[in-house]
Amino acid sequence: MTFLERLTKKYIVIEMKAHTNECVKQAIDSLEEKYGKKFRKIFKSMTKDNGHEFFNYDKIIA
Repeated sequence: MTFLERLTKKYIVIEMKAHTNECVKQAIDSLEEKYGKKFRKIFKSMTKDNGHEFFNYDKIIA
């Protein structure tokens, strides 16, 4: 999974074991853990593609 932080143009790549909702959740959770309280300031929005791993995305990030 890749993330682009628009302001700094920093790419973040997280290897996922599979293309599932659970793996997407784990990847996002690992970013939250890494950035702590800064996470919501750094990642104000996320744009996803139409892959099946993002089905019910609103429940993944809740």
